Amino acid sequence: MQTLHRLLEKAKHTQFGEHYRFRDILDSPNWVAQYRGRIPVHNYNKMHAEWWHKCLEGEPNVSWPEKIKYFALSSGTSESASKHIPVTRAMLKTVKRWA
Repeated sequence: MQTLHRLLEKAKHTQFGEHYRFRDILDSPNWVAQYRGRIPVHNYNKMHAEWWHKCLEGEPNVSWPEKIKYFALSSGTSESASKHIPVTRAMLKTVKRWA
């Protein structure tokens, strides 16, 4: 739960965080229940259609507080289409630490 709290805190001023009111969630005494009740599950297609397409167009602070410079290209799925997955600096830093 500490990791989720830290992620919500970090992303509260993004478009995604403001849309789903992360600040209100964090201010709630029962913030985990608030999170579960307020944030819908997003599959890749929904996340891309509503949010990540903006990152691909160069818009900053969409779902993470930075401009996304890199995108991982998936090798395809059952839909047989490759997908662009945003890669943040924090993700790169974590991968380098564990490599």
